[in-house]
This record gives sequence, C-alpha cells and structure tokens, in this order.
Amino acid sequence: MSEAAHKLSPDECWGDIIALTRSMLDAAHAQRWEIVANLEKQRGALLDLALAAEATVAGHKWLAAPIKHLLALNRQLVALGEGQLCDYERQLQNIALGRRAEQLYGENTPPSC
Repeated sequence: MSEAAHKLSPDECWGDIIALTRSMLDAAHAQRWEIVANLEKQRGALLDLALAAEATVAGHKWLAAPIKHLLALNRQLVALGEGQLCDYERQLQNIALGRRAEQLYGENTPPSC
C-alpha cells in the first residue's frame, strides 16, 4: 500500500473500496478473473486500512451506507463467481467423460479408411 493510501480520509478510503469493487465487477462480467483476483488484493489492503481507521473514529453510524453498498456489490460479484465456477465444473466433467470414453472405446475403435 502506498504512503498516499495511508493518508486517505475514511470517506476517501470507502470511496476507493467501492470503486475497486465496481472494477472487480466489470472484470468479472468480462470473464477476466485474474484481474478480479489482483483487484481483490488491493481492495483487501484498503479494507484493512479503513477498518483500522474506523476503530479510532467516533460515531460509526455513517459507515452503514458504504458497508451496505459494498455488501450489495459483493453479492453480485459472488453470484458471477459462482456462475463461472459452475461453468468450469461442467467443462471438467466433459473432459473427464471424454477421457473415460477414450479409455473405453479408443482402443477398440476400428481404423478409419
């Protein structure tokens, strides 16, 4: 995390967290999961920083809105990730079925003419 990030106000920190989460969603929609993972590292560091700063800020009621927004975005991100996971599982099942068919029938297939 850069030194500038350590000097962000709580509002700026949460704004950046929301912006990173939106970027993660954009990347997930584009099936760019490596970008999602990289952005998650950045977002995690900012979340740690923001939550540590909040421990010293009096009156946490203002936090409800950004946290609710973050949770809503996270639900969308999780849904996209779970959908991709299902697609990967189907692809792996198809590969396994293809390998099994090859094992069962590959050696017994008559040569083509």
